[in-house]
Amino acid sequence: MKIAHINNVANVPYTLAKEQERRGHEVKVFNLTKSHKYWSGNILKPWDRLRMNWKEYDVVFAHACSVVPAWLDKVIGVDNVIYWHHGTDVRGESLKGNEKAPDSCKLHNKPHIVSTPDLLKYCPTARWIPNPIDLEYWKSSNEGKTTLDLGLVKETPWQEMRDFLDRYAWFREFKGYPVYSYLATQAMAFNKPMTLEGIDWSLYPEQPDLMKPREYCRKYHDVRSIVTAVDDLLFEWEANK
Repeated sequence: MKIAHINNVANVPYTLAKEQERRGHEVKVFNLTKSHKYWSGNILKPWDRLRMNWKEYDVVFAHACSVVPAWLDKVIGVDNVIYWHHGTDVRGESLKGNEKAPDSCKLHNKPHIVSTPDLLKYCPTARWIPNPIDLEYWKSSNEGKTTLDLGLVKETPWQEMRDFLDRYAWFREFKGYPVYSYLATQAMAFNKPMTLEGIDWSLYPEQPDLMKPREYCRKYHDVRSIVTAVDDLLFEWEANK
């Protein structure tokens, strides 16, 4: 299968792409803007969007693109686009003057995936597929010494994030959302003890042991099972066309 990921949000598409390539798919990851220090991937410049033949891809995953959907609908204009929402593109914190973004699921007659369960409130017809983690990559190699607060990671390039996280013994997060962040998921993979404040655990299938959370991460975020879930969903959608 030939697959494209647009907008490499927090390296989630890149993580998916590596596993999809391991399974024999041809995969490319594109960014909408210039290369970001947190991300990897090709830059998708405006003229590239116009000249690319998107129909050559069996499926195009558009990540966090719902706040700028016009060019996706007009330029791609094919049935193989799947919108994958990651947070602010649906909640709308980045939209000045708006309490939340428009319900993008109603704007597009296309399949939708959400990465955290709270987003189902905005996109009730979407499917929740948790963020993927490569457990072989996110693996602790030493004992950290101090507590890591979420705000400390803002200036850390993604290439250095693994070693950065591993220097800390405890992870602490409070974002004001009822769901934990992707960074918290990475800390879970390290089996770091953690404090997660304000989480609504009723949104999740179970609550992890926050003193030893790696097994929970393996159960719900392992990239191998996540890509399998994506494959199963693609087959289901194709069968229901």
